[in-house]
Parts: sequence; structure tokens; C-alpha cells
Amino acid sequence: MVAKRDLGTARDRYHQSVDCGGKHDHLSCRVARDTSQLYEAVDIDGGSWFSKLTNVTIPMMTPIIFYNLIMGIINSFQVFTDAYIMTNGGPHNATLFYVLYLYKNAFQYFEMGYASALAWVLFLLILAFTILVFKSSSLWVYYESEVKKG
Repeated sequence: MVAKRDLGTARDRYHQSVDCGGKHDHLSCRVARDTSQLYEAVDIDGGSWFSKLTNVTIPMMTPIIFYNLIMGIINSFQVFTDAYIMTNGGPHNATLFYVLYLYKNAFQYFEMGYASALAWVLFLLILAFTILVFKSSSLWVYYESEVKKG
């Protein structure tokens, strides 16, 4: 006889099988972590809902906001598909984004050296913005495991 495994409720199976993907799921997963003690501490101290928001909720979400900011910066510099499929640069180059310009130089005009230089400039631009955000993250991103001295 085969023993049946207890799979729990449908909600438990859903949360076991579904990875927290996407921006909003990451935020809700992060806030859903064990924050009840922190909210209770704010209640005991007589804090308002705004105190809970600014002192518990937002600091707990800052690592995910940081990740989404980095990914948003990288993705914003790499806009290609929509402009290429819908308008191919548009009338009078109205939707000629940088990556589409790079693509056209490489594969339509066969200016591979120029396109390579454009790709390096794009890389350095993304790198500069990413480094800027990483350097500023120590001022606004809160990690539970970090203990600030001073």
C-alpha cells in the first residue's frame, strides 16, 4: 500500500511551487517576512501607521527597491524590441533609441567598428550608473544582518 503524503492546503502548495518573481512579488515577500514583532514594538511605543511605514516597512523593503532600481537602470538603457518591431526607428528617427541605433550601425550599415564602440560606450554608461547607485546604497539600503557602528 502506498502511503499518501500530506501536501497541505492549496495555498501552501502554491507558495511552495511558485517562486517570488517580479517586482511586486518580491516586495510582498519581503514585507511578509517576520515583521510582526517589529510592528508590535511600534504599537507598544505608541507609534502611528506612519511610524510603522517609515521605520519598519520601508527599511525592510530597501534591498528589494535597490535591486529593482539597478535592474530598471540597466533595462532602461537597453530599450530595443518595441521600437524595432513597431516603428523600426520611427518617422524621422523619432523612436531611434541608442540600442536600435547600435543595431542599425552593426547589421544594416555593417559599421562593425563603430557599433562595437557604441556598445562599449553603452557598457561604460550602464557601469557608471550602477556604480553610482551601489556607492550610494550604504546611505539608504538597510540589511538586517548589518550592525552600524558609530
